[in-house]
Amino acid sequence: MSSLFSRLHYRGGEWYLHLGYRTEKPEQEAKTQNGTVLGVDLGVNQITVTSTARSFSAGRLNHARREFEKTRGDLQECGTQSAHRTIQQVSGQEDEYVKHVLHSVASGIVEEALEYGCDGYHLRET
Repeated sequence: MSSLFSRLHYRGGEWYLHLGYRTEKPEQEAKTQNGTVLGVDLGVNQITVTSTARSFSAGRLNHARREFEKTRGDLQECGTQSAHRTIQQVSGQEDEYVKHVLHSVASGIVEEALEYGCDGYHLRET
């Protein structure tokens, strides 16, 4: 049985995605010091690129975030209470969208690790 968990954090103006994956191995399996490791580079134009050359583009995510920002800016100029409530609603929608995209990326990384029989992964910020 295996399990996947991920967490999205927004800190200091930047988004951070924390991934975790656990799998149980049979006791009779020999333990080795070095297993197969999936390398994951975190970037800007590509959300991630794995050592197996699979990439997860940030194009749609960045476009959606610019659109949310433009909408918030237009509403902020209006200055009414209704606009303020709508800003909060739009911000909540953006948070949910970002969580969805990053969860999809995390699932894709885990699928990649399973496909190649990786024992772990290594994250590196570019």
